[in-house]
Amino acid sequence: YYTDDGFAVGLAFILSAADQRKMYDRLNWFKSIQSKYASDEEDLIERMTAEEKKKDAKIAAAKQSSWFSSSAVDAVEDSDELKNLKMMEKRIEGNRREMAMLFFSMNEATAFLRSL
Repeated sequence: YYTDDGFAVGLAFILSAADQRKMYDRLNWFKSIQSKYASDEEDLIERMTAEEKKKDAKIAAAKQSSWFSSSAVDAVEDSDELKNLKMMEKRIEGNRREMAMLFFSMNEATAFLRSL
């Protein structure tokens, strides 16, 4: 993982030694990463909603065509697409947490280097 404190301290040191911290802050890199993850999550939610509707339609069709509705519902499983979307959701959340840790580490390292 790149959220190791050493990476954040090294990056903060290089930015402060080269007097580029203000230029780096103007990039708004963390905000752009957060907005990218937010838009990815919105797209993912839309796709998951569409897949859930397909699954519900299959369950309704299975209930109508079967005398034993509980066994028909059990026969309808999550599609491969829905499983992939759930994995993507977990990956996005993990990446978001990792970027937050990097952000906090960078802020801590910058504060530490300012105090020297």
